[in-house]
Amino acid sequence: MEEVGIRVDQDQLRAFGVKLKEETERMYEELIEEVPSKVKRRHADKKNGLSFGRREFVQDILFSKEGFGLDPIVFTKSTRRLSDDRKVPSVSTKDHLPYFDDVPWVTTFIEWSKYHNMRNKYVGMKPTCSPRRTGGAASKKST
Repeated sequence: MEEVGIRVDQDQLRAFGVKLKEETERMYEELIEEVPSKVKRRHADKKNGLSFGRREFVQDILFSKEGFGLDPIVFTKSTRRLSDDRKVPSVSTKDHLPYFDDVPWVTTFIEWSKYHNMRNKYVGMKPTCSPRRTGGAASKKST
């Protein structure tokens, strides 16, 4: 595989990308609908305001008294040793949010995050190599 690459069905990849896009958009709408109004208003004016990619927005949803009022358990690496009033709650879908798997919004958010990352990192990638042979062992003619 390193020498000659692998073939990817570009049509299937695009179709999968469309499905992922539709699903992430549906889930985003479902999630944003459940965000408390006060939190939405507070972030609506900011650049990329209602984006789950903004750590501050997700922290506000989960941990503020206007949001879901959850008690943070895990804090960012750079603030976890500070005094309690200076600690910043982590919004990691791997390290922190699974502690709140009994909260339906959090479960959906973790799933949305996985789909969103898959779409952006893997499915939405443009091919970097041409579909021709790369000159590896498989492209050498036998004599």
